[in-house]
Amino acid sequence: MKGLLYKDYLVLRKSLWSMLLLVAVFCLIPNDGVFNLSLFFVLYTGLLPVSLLAYDERAHWEKLAPMLPVTLRDIVRSKYVLGFFLTLAAGGLLFLGRAFTGRASFSEAASAALGAAALGLVFQAVLYPFLFRLGVEKGRLAMGGIVAVMVFAGLQVRLLPSGAPSVGNDLPLTGNEPILFAAAVVLMLVSIRISEKQYEKRAR
Repeated sequence: MKGLLYKDYLVLRKSLWSMLLLVAVFCLIPNDGVFNLSLFFVLYTGLLPVSLLAYDERAHWEKLAPMLPVTLRDIVRSKYVLGFFLTLAAGGLLFLGRAFTGRASFSEAASAALGAAALGLVFQAVLYPFLFRLGVEKGRLAMGGIVAVMVFAGLQVRLLPSGAPSVGNDLPLTGNEPILFAAAVVLMLVSIRISEKQYEKRAR
């Protein structure tokens, strides 16, 4: 799997660093309470492996992979692993932006980062099985619908009632962010199993 992750890094390295830079920049810019761009970029960064799936399809990777010492499960898991760590990295930048600019305490910033990361992992867990079963080209409709929800959740104002505590007027805090993150990780593990089965069916 290390070789697959390195391959994906070489493909993504330019857009990867650009996206993380955008996350860092928007985490340092105070939001006006209407558009939550920092949260949106955290969510979007975790979906960069979707671009890798599209590149693999264009290069007919599914025909080359069987000749290499990798399995279909390795291919699926490498995308999840990359998406997971990209989401953590973007969430870490959100934490730094909140904590070291004085816009939130360390605990509030950590909760904000965990909440954003949890939301990003949920989107991946829902989206990836569709893409591994249908492919990026055929799965565009499902991807478009899920990304539309992602944009709405990332850019709209509070999802909690007025007066709920928030960080930087953009990410409401519930106090349950660690539980939500743990639940998102469990959902990702379930999603991996589903994607493995779907990818095997597609490869037959």
